[in-house]
Amino acid sequence: MEIINKERQYKALDARYGIKERNIDTFFRSLRRYEVKISRMNEWACEREDFKWPDNFDENIAKKLAAKFECPQLFLKEFYLNGDPRGYALKLNLPNDEHGIYRDWGGYGILAPNNMQYVSR
Repeated sequence: MEIINKERQYKALDARYGIKERNIDTFFRSLRRYEVKISRMNEWACEREDFKWPDNFDENIAKKLAAKFECPQLFLKEFYLNGDPRGYALKLNLPNDEHGIYRDWGGYGILAPNNMQYVSR
C-alpha cells in the first residue's frame, strides 16, 4: 500500500479549497471520523434490508464538511459521497487538479485516505 504524505495532502487541499483548521492532525482526524462512519453505514446499507439513510444525509454531510473550508462553494461543487463500501466514502470529482490531491484508481480525489503519514516523499 502506498503511503500518502499527510503534509502534502493537507497542502494540496488547502491550495484548492483553503482549510480553516491550521492543525493538520486535528483536520484529518475530523475527516477520518466522517470517513469511517459513512463507510460503516455503506456496509450496513448493503447488509441490512431494513437500513434507511437519514433524510438529506448527503446534503447534511456535505455542508458539515464544506464548513471546514474557506471556499465551500467549490468544495460542494466537487464533493460527493461514494455509496460503494469497497472504496473511500468521501470523494472529490476533480476534472483538473494542479495541486496534487491524492486520487484513487478511478481518478477521483480522496478526501481522507487512511494511509497518511508524515513522510518525506
